[in-house]
Amino acid sequence: MMTKLKRVIFLLAIILLQGCSSHNTVHVYAKYLSEEQEQQVVESLSVNENLTVEVNRLEFPSTVNDNTLIYAPSRGTDKAAIEVMEQVSSLGFPIGATGLMLANNHSFSANNMGIYLVPAGLSITNERARAGKYNIPLYSEYGARNCENTATLEIKESGNFVLNEEVWDKNKQDYQQNQYRGTWSIEDNQYLLFRSPAWQQVLYFHRQTFERDIENGKLQGYQLIPMTKYNKGSNYARVYCTYEISQVME
Repeated sequence: MMTKLKRVIFLLAIILLQGCSSHNTVHVYAKYLSEEQEQQVVESLSVNENLTVEVNRLEFPSTVNDNTLIYAPSRGTDKAAIEVMEQVSSLGFPIGATGLMLANNHSFSANNMGIYLVPAGLSITNERARAGKYNIPLYSEYGARNCENTATLEIKESGNFVLNEEVWDKNKQDYQQNQYRGTWSIEDNQYLLFRSPAWQQVLYFHRQTFERDIENGKLQGYQLIPMTKYNKGSNYARVYCTYEISQVME
C-alpha cells in the first residue's frame, strides 16, 4: 500500500514529467512562401515531437513586415519559441521581431505561437500596396482572352478549379460545352500550376497585373499568361491561353 510520502513524490514526478514534455502548436503563416519553402519549414519544425505544425496562407497583421514570432507565455513555450527561431533561421528566415500575446488583431492562447515568414528580398509593404491597388481575390472566375474558343476558368479556394469551354459544332450548328476539372497550386505567389486527369501536361501560368484604357475609364486587374507552348489540336492546347479578371477604374 502506497504511503502518503510516496504518493506525494509520485504526483510530483508526474507534474514534472508533464512540464518537461509540454506540447506546443506553431501556426506558420506562409502567404509569401513558395511550395518548396513551405515544405522545408514544415519538415524542419516537424522533427520536434513536442511540436504540432499547422500551415495557413492568411493575411499578416498590418504591423508585421518581416519575419516575426508571436506567442503566449506558458510553461515550456519560451524554450519551444527559441527552438523554432533557431530552426527557421537555419533555413534563411532570421527572426527580426518577437512579441507576446498580440500583434494587431492576431493573438494566441497558451502553448500556441504564430510565425510569419518573409522570403529574403520580398517587400511586404510593396506587396500590400499592390494588393490594395488591384483589390481582386485570386479565387475568382476568369474569362479567356485571345483563345481559340470561349472559355471561363474558375479558381476555387479549396485548391480545385473548373474550366468550361464552348466549341462551335458546324454539323449541329450549336455550341458544345467541354468541362475540365482538376487541382491548382501556386509558387512564389505568382506562378499557377493546373493539373487535370484530362490533360497529359501541367499547365503553367504567370499571374501578372495589367491596365488597359477603355472609353469611360480604365480596366485594372490580373492576367494569367501561359508560360510554355503546346501542339495545337490537343484539348489542353485549346484552353491554354490568357485568362483575365478586371475591375473598372474611373
